[in-house]
Amino acid sequence: MKRKQINKALKVLVTAVTLFLVIRMIDPVHLRQNIVLVPWWFYVVAISLTFFRTWMLSVRWRLLNSDLSGQISGWQYFRFSVIARLYDFIMPGALGGDIIKGGYVWHHVKEKKGENIISMLVDRLVGLVSMLSIGFIALLFARERLNIDTVSIVAVTAALVVVIFLLERKDFFLKEIKSIKRQGRIPAFIGKTADTLETSLSFYRKNRRRVFLAFCIALPVNIIPFLFYFLKVFLLQIDISLIHVVFVLAIASLISALPISLGGHGVRELSLVYLFGLFGVTTDQVITLVAVSYLQKIIFAATALLFLVDMEKIIRKFVKPISTS
Repeated sequence: MKRKQINKALKVLVTAVTLFLVIRMIDPVHLRQNIVLVPWWFYVVAISLTFFRTWMLSVRWRLLNSDLSGQISGWQYFRFSVIARLYDFIMPGALGGDIIKGGYVWHHVKEKKGENIISMLVDRLVGLVSMLSIGFIALLFARERLNIDTVSIVAVTAALVVVIFLLERKDFFLKEIKSIKRQGRIPAFIGKTADTLETSLSFYRKNRRRVFLAFCIALPVNIIPFLFYFLKVFLLQIDISLIHVVFVLAIASLISALPISLGGHGVRELSLVYLFGLFGVTTDQVITLVAVSYLQKIIFAATALLFLVDMEKIIRKFVKPISTS
């Protein structure tokens, strides 16, 4: 318990320090002058695209769910995904939204609860691999500007290959757990979890096409924010290429996902200031980009609150009496 409390205290400290540093960078005059360069229609398109991306995320998650019984409808996949994005913004922790989504799923489904939760973890993993792939491609194009040599590129490629190999060898670890289970040396719930994992992995091995389609969906899901961020860069008249924006955002996303602060707040912003600075973007310009991004999140969060109400259940209760009368 003490260790958890210390970890939470350290995260709070890191978040407080980094946000304090970011706030000190803000020049209210320049921020006000720059932020008016972004027209109102940008926010309308931004929120619309966010909901579209969330729908694509729900489709990806549905493809990766080994539970094909239909316990979760298409609407609920979408609704739970919107709620997860809402809590990503208002809850501390990089996985805050996923934890809430897992709670909704656990309460909603009656059978195969483990398989449904595992599908969320696999969905997150596919998204991470997609982000790494995009970041690696951007690194190839940006290596000359960043003075990165060929040896470093080869090392990163080798690391990615090792990660993929370990993911493919997960069944080895599961077999070891099952072997120990047969000997009665581990609690029953761990063995049951291993059985659930094995069932899910067997599904993914037999349905590689579904996994490949999910990865194909993950690519545009991750690319759309880069393109839209570049539009934001264009509206603010910042001189930087699209490939460099992709590189900066991919690396910043990975850094902010590290469990060292609350939801990546503070760490993300400082990462953007440093990484954009490598390409000649001023601190004032980066702070404006961050401010616009927060405005987008606030508007989306306000809209997403509507999804806390299960409209599908309400409609069913309303329609059923009509159909029986």
